[in-house]
Amino acid sequence: MKNLEIFLDYIGDDGYVYRYNYDSKKYYNTGISLKGNPGNPGRPGHDGKTPHIGTNGNWFIGNIDTGVRASGSGGGGSQVQSDWNQSNSTAIDYIKNKPTIPTTLSQLSEDTTHRTVSDAEKTTWGNKQDTLVSGTNIKTINNQSILGAGNINIQGSYTPTLQSAPTSSTTTYTKDGQTVDFEIGQFVRVSNQNNPTGYDMYQLYDLTTENNATTAVWRSMDIVIGDINSVLDNINGEVI
Repeated sequence: MKNLEIFLDYIGDDGYVYRYNYDSKKYYNTGISLKGNPGNPGRPGHDGKTPHIGTNGNWFIGNIDTGVRASGSGGGGSQVQSDWNQSNSTAIDYIKNKPTIPTTLSQLSEDTTHRTVSDAEKTTWGNKQDTLVSGTNIKTINNQSILGAGNINIQGSYTPTLQSAPTSSTTTYTKDGQTVDFEIGQFVRVSNQNNPTGYDMYQLYDLTTENNATTAVWRSMDIVIGDINSVLDNINGEVI
Protein backbone atom coordinates (compact mmCIF):
# COMPACT_ATOMS: atom_id res chain seq x y z
CA MET A 1 0.00 0.00 0.00
CA LYS A 2 1.38 3.41 -1.05
CA ASN A 3 1.76 6.25 1.45
CA LEU A 4 -1.02 8.88 1.27
CA GLU A 5 0.27 12.35 0.47
CA ILE A 6 -1.77 15.43 1.37
CA PHE A 7 -0.92 18.61 -0.53
CA LEU A 8 -1.61 22.01 0.98
CA ASP A 9 -1.90 24.43 -1.93
CA TYR A 10 -3.11 27.99 -2.37
CA ILE A 11 -3.25 30.44 -5.24
CA GLY A 12 -1.06 33.49 -4.75
CA ASP A 13 -1.90 37.07 -5.73
CA ASP A 14 0.29 36.55 -8.80
CA GLY A 15 -1.93 33.67 -10.05
CA TYR A 16 0.58 30.86 -9.35
CA VAL A 17 -0.04 27.76 -7.21
CA TYR A 18 1.98 27.60 -4.00
CA ARG A 19 2.48 24.21 -2.20
CA TYR A 20 3.51 23.53 1.36
CA ASN A 21 6.83 21.62 1.90
CA TYR A 22 6.67 19.52 5.02
CA ASP A 23 10.42 19.23 5.29
CA SER A 24 11.21 22.95 5.07
CA LYS A 25 7.86 23.90 6.54
CA LYS A 26 7.51 26.60 3.85
CA TYR A 27 5.39 27.20 0.76
CA TYR A 28 7.08 27.18 -2.62
CA ASN A 29 5.99 28.27 -6.09
CA THR A 30 5.08 25.25 -8.16
CA GLY A 31 5.37 27.22 -11.40
CA ILE A 32 1.79 26.33 -12.25
CA SER A 33 -0.06 29.45 -13.28
CA LEU A 34 -3.84 29.61 -13.14
CA LYS A 35 -3.90 33.12 -14.59
CA GLY A 36 -5.24 33.14 -18.17
CA ASN A 37 -4.61 35.67 -20.91
CA PRO A 38 -6.60 38.95 -20.77
CA GLY A 39 -9.94 38.82 -22.55
CA ASN A 40 -11.27 41.28 -25.14
CA PRO A 41 -12.78 44.59 -23.84
CA GLY A 42 -16.52 44.49 -23.35
CA ARG A 43 -19.03 46.82 -25.04
CA PRO A 44 -19.65 50.27 -23.39
CA GLY A 45 -22.65 50.31 -21.09
CA HIS A 46 -25.51 52.82 -21.10
CA ASP A 47 -25.45 55.95 -18.88
CA GLY A 48 -26.89 55.33 -15.46
CA LYS A 49 -29.68 57.33 -13.84
CA THR A 50 -28.69 59.26 -10.75
CA PRO A 51 -31.21 59.12 -7.89
CA HIS A 52 -32.48 62.54 -6.75
CA ILE A 53 -35.11 63.96 -4.41
CA GLY A 54 -38.23 65.29 -6.07
CA THR A 55 -40.27 68.31 -5.03
CA ASN A 56 -42.64 65.98 -3.15
CA GLY A 57 -39.82 64.68 -0.98
CA ASN A 58 -39.61 61.20 -2.61
CA TRP A 59 -36.60 59.52 -4.21
CA PHE A 60 -36.69 59.57 -8.01
CA ILE A 61 -34.73 57.35 -10.44
CA GLY A 62 -34.69 59.50 -13.53
CA ASN A 63 -38.28 60.59 -13.93
CA ILE A 64 -39.71 57.62 -12.01
CA ASP A 65 -41.11 58.29 -8.55
CA THR A 66 -40.08 55.41 -6.27
CA GLY A 67 -42.63 56.42 -3.65
CA VAL A 68 -39.89 56.26 -1.02
CA ARG A 69 -39.62 59.32 1.19
CA ALA A 70 -36.15 60.89 1.29
CA SER A 71 -36.48 61.64 5.02
CA GLY A 72 -36.71 58.92 7.62
CA SER A 73 -39.47 58.71 10.17
CA GLY A 74 -38.74 61.06 13.05
CA GLY A 75 -35.39 62.04 11.54
CA GLY A 76 -34.05 65.44 10.72
CA GLY A 77 -35.14 65.24 7.09
CA SER A 78 -33.20 66.17 4.02
CA GLN A 79 -31.19 69.36 3.77
CA VAL A 80 -33.80 71.44 1.93
CA GLN A 81 -34.28 75.19 2.45
CA SER A 82 -37.88 76.01 3.33
CA ASP A 83 -39.63 78.38 0.91
CA TRP A 84 -42.06 80.87 2.43
CA ASN A 85 -43.76 81.36 -0.94
CA GLN A 86 -44.22 77.63 -1.62
CA SER A 87 -47.97 77.01 -1.99
CA ASN A 88 -47.82 73.28 -2.88
CA SER A 89 -48.58 71.53 0.39
CA THR A 90 -46.97 68.27 -0.84
CA ALA A 91 -43.65 69.94 -1.69
CA ILE A 92 -40.69 69.20 0.58
CA ASP A 93 -39.95 72.92 1.05
CA TYR A 94 -43.55 73.75 2.01
CA ILE A 95 -43.97 75.43 5.40
CA LYS A 96 -46.92 74.23 7.43
CA ASN A 97 -48.97 76.39 9.81
CA LYS A 98 -47.49 79.65 8.56
CA PRO A 99 -48.75 82.75 10.43
CA THR A 100 -50.48 85.47 8.46
CA ILE A 101 -48.35 88.62 8.32
CA PRO A 102 -50.32 91.89 8.02
CA THR A 103 -49.46 93.90 4.94
CA THR A 104 -51.76 96.93 5.42
CA LEU A 105 -52.51 99.26 8.37
CA SER A 106 -56.16 98.20 8.29
CA GLN A 107 -55.06 94.72 9.42
CA LEU A 108 -53.39 96.10 12.56
CA SER A 109 -55.03 96.89 15.90
CA GLU A 110 -54.03 99.87 18.04
CA ASP A 111 -53.40 99.76 21.78
CA THR A 112 -52.40 102.30 24.43
CA THR A 113 -48.72 102.25 23.45
CA HIS A 114 -48.95 101.53 19.71
CA ARG A 115 -51.03 103.92 17.61
CA THR A 116 -51.02 105.32 14.11
CA VAL A 117 -50.45 109.07 13.64
CA SER A 118 -52.76 111.28 11.58
CA ASP A 119 -51.55 113.94 9.14
CA ALA A 120 -52.96 116.63 11.43
CA GLU A 121 -50.97 115.30 14.39
CA LYS A 122 -47.79 115.16 12.32
CA THR A 123 -48.33 118.78 11.24
CA THR A 124 -48.91 119.88 14.84
CA TRP A 125 -45.76 118.15 16.07
CA GLY A 126 -43.74 119.38 13.10
CA ASN A 127 -44.62 122.99 13.97
CA LYS A 128 -43.59 122.73 17.63
CA GLN A 129 -40.94 125.09 18.93
CA ASP A 130 -37.43 123.68 18.80
CA THR A 131 -35.63 123.20 22.10
CA LEU A 132 -34.40 126.60 23.26
CA VAL A 133 -30.63 126.94 23.63
CA SER A 134 -29.45 130.09 25.37
CA GLY A 135 -27.38 132.26 23.07
CA THR A 136 -28.21 130.07 20.05
CA ASN A 137 -31.89 130.39 19.21
CA ILE A 138 -32.85 132.71 22.08
CA LYS A 139 -31.02 135.85 23.14
CA THR A 140 -29.46 136.61 26.51
CA ILE A 141 -29.75 139.72 28.67
CA ASN A 142 -26.42 141.20 29.67
CA ASN A 143 -24.83 137.83 28.85
CA GLN A 144 -27.23 136.14 31.29
CA SER A 145 -29.46 133.29 30.11
CA ILE A 146 -33.20 133.93 30.44
CA LEU A 147 -33.99 130.21 30.50
CA GLY A 148 -35.13 128.50 33.67
CA ALA A 149 -37.21 129.43 36.70
CA GLY A 150 -37.00 132.60 38.78
CA ASN A 151 -36.56 136.29 37.97
CA ILE A 152 -33.75 138.33 36.43
CA ASN A 153 -33.15 141.69 38.11
CA ILE A 154 -32.62 144.23 35.33
CA GLN A 155 -31.36 147.58 36.54
CA GLY A 156 -32.45 150.73 34.72
CA SER A 157 -29.94 152.78 32.76
CA TYR A 158 -28.23 155.56 34.66
CA THR A 159 -28.35 159.14 33.27
CA PRO A 160 -25.77 161.42 34.94
CA THR A 161 -26.71 165.05 35.63
CA LEU A 162 -23.97 167.63 34.84
CA GLN A 163 -23.54 171.19 36.13
CA SER A 164 -22.85 172.42 32.59
CA ALA A 165 -23.00 171.23 28.99
CA PRO A 166 -20.49 168.49 28.21
CA THR A 167 -17.38 169.37 26.18
CA SER A 168 -14.80 167.39 24.22
CA SER A 169 -12.97 166.70 27.48
CA THR A 170 -16.06 165.32 29.22
CA THR A 171 -15.22 161.61 29.06
CA THR A 172 -15.90 160.44 32.64
CA TYR A 173 -18.39 160.95 35.44
CA THR A 174 -18.57 160.06 39.12
CA LYS A 175 -21.06 157.58 40.55
CA ASP A 176 -21.11 156.33 44.12
CA GLY A 177 -17.63 157.75 44.61
CA GLN A 178 -16.25 155.89 41.58
CA THR A 179 -14.98 157.39 38.32
CA VAL A 180 -16.80 155.82 35.39
CA ASP A 181 -16.02 156.18 31.66
CA PHE A 182 -18.76 157.40 29.38
CA GLU A 183 -19.84 155.00 26.65
CA ILE A 184 -20.85 155.97 23.11
CA GLY A 185 -24.62 156.42 22.95
CA GLN A 186 -24.95 157.33 26.64
CA PHE A 187 -27.10 160.35 27.65
CA VAL A 188 -26.44 163.14 30.18
CA ARG A 189 -28.65 165.95 31.34
CA VAL A 190 -27.97 169.56 32.39
CA SER A 191 -30.41 171.54 34.52
CA ASN A 192 -32.13 174.33 32.51
CA GLN A 193 -35.22 176.03 33.88
CA ASN A 194 -35.96 177.57 30.48
CA ASN A 195 -36.44 174.09 28.97
CA PRO A 196 -40.01 172.81 29.35
CA THR A 197 -38.61 169.54 30.62
CA GLY A 198 -36.31 171.27 33.09
CA TYR A 199 -33.20 169.73 31.49
CA ASP A 200 -31.09 169.95 28.36
CA MET A 201 -30.23 166.48 27.10
CA TYR A 202 -26.94 165.47 25.41
CA GLN A 203 -25.79 162.20 23.88
CA LEU A 204 -22.23 160.97 23.43
CA TYR A 205 -21.82 160.50 19.69
CA ASP A 206 -18.17 159.46 19.40
CA LEU A 207 -14.91 158.93 21.29
CA THR A 208 -11.46 159.21 19.75
CA THR A 209 -8.07 158.63 21.33
CA GLU A 210 -4.82 160.17 20.07
CA ASN A 211 -1.49 160.48 21.89
CA ASN A 212 -3.11 158.96 25.00
CA ALA A 213 -5.72 161.76 24.99
CA THR A 214 -9.42 160.92 24.59
CA THR A 215 -11.74 163.39 22.85
CA ALA A 216 -15.54 163.22 23.19
CA VAL A 217 -18.10 164.33 20.61
CA TRP A 218 -21.44 165.30 22.17
CA ARG A 219 -24.72 166.18 20.49
CA SER A 220 -27.55 168.22 21.95
CA MET A 221 -30.87 166.42 22.01
CA ASP A 222 -33.77 168.91 21.74
CA ILE A 223 -36.74 166.99 23.15
CA VAL A 224 -40.05 168.78 22.63
CA ILE A 225 -42.44 165.82 22.79
CA GLY A 226 -45.15 166.89 25.21
CA ASP A 227 -44.57 166.91 28.90
CA ILE A 228 -42.01 164.22 29.83
CA ASN A 229 -41.38 165.49 33.33
CA SER A 230 -43.04 162.36 34.66
CA VAL A 231 -40.49 160.28 32.75
CA LEU A 232 -37.51 162.29 33.93
CA ASP A 233 -38.71 162.05 37.54
CA ASN A 234 -38.15 158.30 37.28
CA ILE A 235 -34.56 158.64 36.04
CA ASN A 236 -32.15 157.76 38.80
CA GLY A 237 -29.70 160.64 38.27
CA GLU A 238 -27.59 162.79 40.47
CA VAL A 239 -25.84 166.09 39.99
CA ILE A 240 -22.07 165.75 39.55
